[in-house]
Amino acid sequence: MDLALQLGKTILIKPFLLSFLITLVSTPFVIRLAKYWGLVDDPKKRKHPAHTETRIIPRAGGISIFFGILVGSALSVPFSKQLAGILLGAAIIVGTGIVDDKLDLNPYLRFVTNIVAATLAVGAGVGIAYVTNPFGPGVIHLDTLRFSFNFLGNHSVLILADLLAVLWIIWCMNMV
Repeated sequence: MDLALQLGKTILIKPFLLSFLITLVSTPFVIRLAKYWGLVDDPKKRKHPAHTETRIIPRAGGISIFFGILVGSALSVPFSKQLAGILLGAAIIVGTGIVDDKLDLNPYLRFVTNIVAATLAVGAGVGIAYVTNPFGPGVIHLDTLRFSFNFLGNHSVLILADLLAVLWIIWCMNMV
């Protein structure tokens, strides 16, 4: 086995397992909190054709997942600007989800928070500089159109790459 591949698997296993275990352990606690805070789906109070449950279901599951990823990342991954952008965007999504579970927010407002969260991650340096060419060999570079500016340091916006990254992140958040 290639040393880089073996090292990559080893590096990814620890944060994944740690995040998984923290999420698993914190879920029962979050369920109790969700019931206490009234973050539940009660089919008797809210009729919806997509809801087939007949009993009260606690919501706010994103809290456990976010907490697991946050702690797992903090203990396993070196802190970086990109990680901060991802975690800040995730915190916005989880916060919006909690408020939505309680107040049933407008879908357009939830979508705007998705755009803000994705833009934060991309603004922190998460991006797609190129994609594999589906029509032949090589890659398609998306980092050729660049807008550079100086505001609290030098910055560049890779117009196509950053736009594609924001759209991709939003699509991934909403495809489930």
